[in-house]
Amino acid sequence: MIRQEISVSKEITLIVADRNHHVREFLQRELASEGYTVRTAESFRHVLRLAFHPDALDLLIMDPNLPDAEESGISEKLGNIARRVPIVIHTYLSDYNENQKICRETAFVEKKGNSVEKLKQVVAEILKARPLT
Repeated sequence: MIRQEISVSKEITLIVADRNHHVREFLQRELASEGYTVRTAESFRHVLRLAFHPDALDLLIMDPNLPDAEESGISEKLGNIARRVPIVIHTYLSDYNENQKICRETAFVEKKGNSVEKLKQVVAEILKARPLT
């Protein structure tokens, strides 16, 4: 279990945002098995509601290819979220290359068949390096 490397006394909460409900459910299940509390979002509006909710949030994992991302001014709003919590962009390399300007303040994990283990590793490393309140 990767999660065991992080010794904290508080619950760690993640948001997983992806337009595909199968991907959201899979990542939620995989990350919950590491001991994280995982909330899911199917749109960028939903990400914003969860990211700025008074309940603590420790990390956001998202595919920027969300249905309403373009009309939401994603670049500026992601920058505002990134000032509060780390963001991991989990998308296809071609989508990442097209959207690098919105991903400046984030980590990147390429979405592919075996990316969940890499994603878990990156999440654990980010959380280990970040002081949690």
